[in-house]
Order: sequence, then C-alpha cells, then structure tokens
Amino acid sequence: MAARVTASKREIPHFYLSIDVDVGELFVLRRSINELPGRPRVSVTHFLVAAVVEALRQTPAMNRVWLEGGLLDLPTVDVGLAVDTSHGLMSPVIRDLASQSFFGIVRSVDAAIGRARTASLRAADVQGGAITISNAGMHDVRYMSSIIVPGQSAILGVGSVQSCFRPDADGRPVLRRELGLVLSADHRIHTGVSALGFLNRLKSIVQRPVALLAGI
Repeated sequence: MAARVTASKREIPHFYLSIDVDVGELFVLRRSINELPGRPRVSVTHFLVAAVVEALRQTPAMNRVWLEGGLLDLPTVDVGLAVDTSHGLMSPVIRDLASQSFFGIVRSVDAAIGRARTASLRAADVQGGAITISNAGMHDVRYMSSIIVPGQSAILGVGSVQSCFRPDADGRPVLRRELGLVLSADHRIHTGVSALGFLNRLKSIVQRPVALLAGI
C-alpha cells in the first residue's frame, strides 16, 4: 500500500477542487427510505456511490484513465470505495453500476464492503474503474484531499456533515446541513473546467437525490 500511494503521488499530477453540498433533502429522503419495511438500510455512502454513477453517466469524459500512449475510455461505470478494515485500507471496485437500480447499487456496495472487511477480496476486485470514493464522514473533518488510486484518474474525498448558516433568496440566514467534497483529479486527463463540470453535476444530483430512486 505504501509503495502504491507513493508511486501515485509521484507519477500522477494531482489537482484539487472542493465544494460544499447541501444534504438536507438527502437526509430527509434517507430517513423515509429507512422506514420502509423489507428494504436494506441506506447510508450516505450508498447515495454518494449512486450519485457518482449518475454523474459519470452524464459526463462520460470523466470515465477514462491514462495509459502510456493515450487515454482509455472505460466501457462500463465501475466505482471504487475505500474501506477501513482491521487489516488496512482496502479499495474494492464495484462493477457495472450504471445498469443497476438504486437498491441494486446498495446491495452491491454492501457486498463489496463485506468482502473487504472479511479479507475476501481477490486481486481483480481492486483493479479497474476511473474513480474511488473515500468517505471520512464518521470523523470530524470538513474536507479531505485524497491520493488517486493507481490506475484510476480521480478520487472523491468526503468530509463530515456540518451545520452552517447560509443566506436564502432574501438574504435571511437559514441553517443548512452541508457536506464538504474534494475531487482529486489527474491533470494529464482532466482540466479544471472538465472536472468542475463533473463536480457541479454531482452536486446537483446529491442536492436533489429523489431522481436516483427512479426504477426502484
């Protein structure tokens, strides 16, 4: 792991973009879903994976990686997920998520986390994909700038939910719940403009998450 992150930081020209995302609607929707009988419990991580999948579907230029000699557009949407385990940090890659429903994504994420925590991952399970999500929301941190997983072209660092006052349309302070996101991107592939397009698309999806439930 030490060798891989050292090589990544040395060989990949990282740049970083950060935004704050209002997650008020997401928390209301999550609570409502978790009150439904017979459904798996849903976490913020599940919503973030589903939102990244949709943002990649809408901005396919982000779903590519660098190979010597050129760029490779990936044929499927595969997303890595950093999982803290008793035997170290594991990053399983969850496959072909664009073809799955929201609850299909939830089950796939849970299965990948389970394999990581029981040391059941194979070498192929941690390869592929263009982006990984690293969620530090269980700790008190506003932003996290992460190191890109070797072989990928971006990683999304997720902080903890913070409460803060923002002005409404009339300038009056409104208490909001916000999530700090930092996108680390490979500058050989992405520009500030293209990466911001993806990040702002992701922000819009997270702030109106009900669209992710279509077809459940």
